[in-house]
Amino acid sequence: MGGTILFDAVNLVAGQKLKAIKGRKVMVLLTDGLDSGSRVNVEAAYKAALAADSVIYAIHNAPESTSGIVPAMESDDSGWKALRLLTGPTGGRTFRAGAKSPLTAAFQALEDDMRNQYALGYKPLNEATDGTFRKLEVKVRRSGVRAQTRSGYFALQK
Repeated sequence: MGGTILFDAVNLVAGQKLKAIKGRKVMVLLTDGLDSGSRVNVEAAYKAALAADSVIYAIHNAPESTSGIVPAMESDDSGWKALRLLTGPTGGRTFRAGAKSPLTAAFQALEDDMRNQYALGYKPLNEATDGTFRKLEVKVRRSGVRAQTRSGYFALQK
């Protein structure tokens, strides 16, 4: 084995550290997003974060072209897509950092995002305490506004 084990790290931290902590939890990843040695895939990693009631944010730190934009041919390999798959379902986001996008700007955007959050609650129609994953969808009536939400939650298990 060898290489970067990003998805294993997320899975381990979520399952063994964050799950035991009560309250709001955020995992911030500063990475190129490439994974070359994990035993778990991206889906298992974000599901572990969801089970730990944690939001994942990522700062994608990858080489840029001279124009400051990741070249199109590198975009699929750059880890950006994997980070978006990892952060999106948890309600988090992925930010860019590099020569043309300073790390301080990425952290400022992350801080702004975290300061502008609201908590919504509801009582599900399905009251089974079976530990299954329940999908959620939040719709906003106002035109031009989008809610950034997690994809669902795990029901309590007795």
